Amino acid sequence: MHNDPYKSPDQATPLVSRLHPPWMSRRPFLLALLTLASFLSSCSKPNLAAQVAALEPELTAPAVGDVHRTTHEDRSREGYPVNVIELDFASNDAIPHLSSYYNDLLITRSGYSQTLNISTPGAIRLEYSSPHGRIYITIDAEEQPSTSSQPTAHVKLVISYLQDTH
Repeated sequence: MHNDPYKSPDQATPLVSRLHPPWMSRRPFLLALLTLASFLSSCSKPNLAAQVAALEPELTAPAVGDVHRTTHEDRSREGYPVNVIELDFASNDAIPHLSSYYNDLLITRSGYSQTLNISTPGAIRLEYSSPHGRIYITIDAEEQPSTSSQPTAHVKLVISYLQDTH
């Protein structure tokens, strides 16, 4: 820059500098940086199917006996394709213990947030969400004597998550 008070601003700044402002010289660098950032973000998208598969054994840890598993594809409210996994099993744990277990697993360790928690004496409805999916849990108590060898709770988990698009 030229600080001569007797020259006009046009004379102080060369024509080339006026036609190519400083940010123009960084434009190819910024474009390359944005392209790289976009590429890296697409590569680092979580593999949701793998995350759910890793979480599933812990979700069914309280199970006694067989776990009935069904899967199907569906559409989210926004129209995106989602995978749905339903897990149905019995448990010997009391409802408050199961609720605490799922809160610890999904909120503390897995980064989900709880969006619904409705408790009644015989059942509890829980819902957890993340940016990529939801987990719905319904736990119903089955009245059994404490000395009975029958399970005391029926658990139904519905895991709904966005399909990977790459």
